[in-house]
Amino acid sequence: MNVERVKYGVAAFSVDPLLTDLARAHSADMLANNYFSHTDNSGCSAQCRLQKAGYAYRSFGENLYMESGRALTPLEVATRIVSAWMQSASHRQNILNAQYTVSGVGIASSGTRLYATSLYALPR
Repeated sequence: MNVERVKYGVAAFSVDPLLTDLARAHSADMLANNYFSHTDNSGCSAQCRLQKAGYAYRSFGENLYMESGRALTPLEVATRIVSAWMQSASHRQNILNAQYTVSGVGIASSGTRLYATSLYALPR
């Protein structure tokens, strides 16, 4: 994602460990409970998850990705995810939003099923 941000004249994200943990947990939950949504099965949205974790932010965004049917290398996974997000106006807007300064990405997979969550934020 940082390659795309720099290409468009936007400063690279810094990795935020808490956002990374939250993104990993959401991807793992989607995989374990067989759903694909910004809101988990208990009704907790990305905003809810950030608040429960005590994450102080001014603004945030979230992108999701799901794929199944074939095994991919880590490089293939990263390339496919970023490519898909950059081809979608709303996902691209999150990636290129200069207001967001930090991000965290989490991936969960089993066999050929893969879920990815990326959180972006402007911390307080």
